Amino acid sequence: MTIDLSTEFGALVANRLQDEPIIRLTTTSRDLTPQPNPVWFSWTNDQLMIFSEPGQAKIHNLSRNPRVSLNSDSDGGNIAVITGVAAIDENGYTDEELTAYTAKYSQGMKSLGLTTEAMVAQYSAVIRVTPEKLRGF
Repeated sequence: MTIDLSTEFGALVANRLQDEPIIRLTTTSRDLTPQPNPVWFSWTNDQLMIFSEPGQAKIHNLSRNPRVSLNSDSDGGNIAVITGVAAIDENGYTDEELTAYTAKYSQGMKSLGLTTEAMVAQYSAVIRVTPEKLRGF
């Protein structure tokens, strides 16, 4: 899916995907209970890339059911919901993706005492979400 930039809402969402620091990734547990988690992310090549610690519940949830939603409402209105399919990328990230990601989150990483090297070691699972549908209100 490519976000339709010709609409006012599409342009708003495209800007959020570049600038917003946190989005809520919702997976489902074994009993199908929704499990929302705030995550850092980057928008690249029409996909969202998320770093995660390998043993987290969201990783296990994705292995059972790759269908996810991502929710954004940073300004208290204009809620955007993206639904799609997630997968763990065994190839990881590119140098270009890591550079963009660390530029976006340098202050957050610093506040957590993380260097880039420590962050990619601890959060070594790379999740890629391919959007299929965008809706909002």
